[in-house]
Amino acid sequence: MRDTIYPDLSGRTVFVTGGASGIGSAIVSRFCAQGANVGFIDIAAREAGGLIETIQAGGLLPPAFVEGDVRDLTALDKAIKAVRERFGAISVLVNNAAKDDRHTLDHITPEYWDDRFHLLVRPMFFAAKAVVADMRTRAGGAIINLGAADRPLQSSRVAYDAAKAAVHGLTKSLAFELGGRAIRVNTVSPGWVMTDRQRELWLTESAADELKKRQAMRRDITPKDVANTVVFLASLEAEMISGQEIVVDGGYR
Repeated sequence: MRDTIYPDLSGRTVFVTGGASGIGSAIVSRFCAQGANVGFIDIAAREAGGLIETIQAGGLLPPAFVEGDVRDLTALDKAIKAVRERFGAISVLVNNAAKDDRHTLDHITPEYWDDRFHLLVRPMFFAAKAVVADMRTRAGGAIINLGAADRPLQSSRVAYDAAKAAVHGLTKSLAFELGGRAIRVNTVSPGWVMTDRQRELWLTESAADELKKRQAMRRDITPKDVANTVVFLASLEAEMISGQEIVVDGGYR
């Protein structure tokens, strides 16, 4: 099957947080395939370099990479400005940066709890705030926040799940706040996506067997499955979709 191309995304400036690996790298790659001008921020410089080389080798315009931690709001703002200066006004924002480290209740300190929200929620709001003026100059835009689908098979991530639960509340509030400016805001909530990190750290044979039983679609969810949904929501094909949570979990129950 050939990848869907949305002509209205060609030439648009897209900013992605956490774009160097996993779901983020698939998102960056799919937007580059659309002919968009893509910039992304990540702390993983080595992975970012490999991604850029791969995209360039495929004959596409390579993305712009800015090394930085989204928890540092100054660094995040500088990255957004750098991408804007290189490619022009940002009309698509994808808030993807995350890290789903496992943690027991006994090990959650106030500092760790705050850090999860500083990574998983706070940058979403301030990145959105930073690009609203850009989107107004482009007569609208799209913001896609990455949430998390309900996945009972995965435990020991209370702080992560609490922060991710806040994401869609932010989405709905921003959608109502920004809709009058023709800015659409949606959440994409993936199920258990089989990235290299998931396979290496947490996927066991028993968990894989149980997952196949509980997913209606009996194959692994890939980063590209999530990226395809993100790209669709960024396009004008989704012009009247806002304030929604789109779950990409293969029909998990």
